[in-house]
Amino acid sequence: MTEAIWFAILAATTFGTEWTNRLESSSTEIRIQAYRSLGDLNTTDALIEIATAVRSEADQNVRTAATHAMARLNLDEEALIEVLSESEAEIARAWAAHALGHHRTSTARLALQNAFDDTNENVRSEAYQAI
Repeated sequence: MTEAIWFAILAATTFGTEWTNRLESSSTEIRIQAYRSLGDLNTTDALIEIATAVRSEADQNVRTAATHAMARLNLDEEALIEVLSESEAEIARAWAAHALGHHRTSTARLALQNAFDDTNENVRSEAYQAI
């Protein structure tokens, strides 16, 4: 089975051991492909998986692929608010705050204002900048 087919099958599965194995692979190319596949999913689970795994990523090229994968995620306002208010991953909350800045609704603004009290400085900073 080729890597491309494997990643297509993997992308259709739920999150779990297979994703973790790919994101923790010794091969930088496998890790890059795993992040790219996750970026195509457009789910809050994908965002949290990327954000959680990238924190321990040592390779700059792989971190760049992870950042690009997060940038490609096109989550709706409700999903972003959920991540901002509930995720344990600070990078996911910061990214959600940044992305919510593109939503000019009162609901998004309220969620961003609530993030002013976040325990993480980066999340607070992104929330301030988003408003």
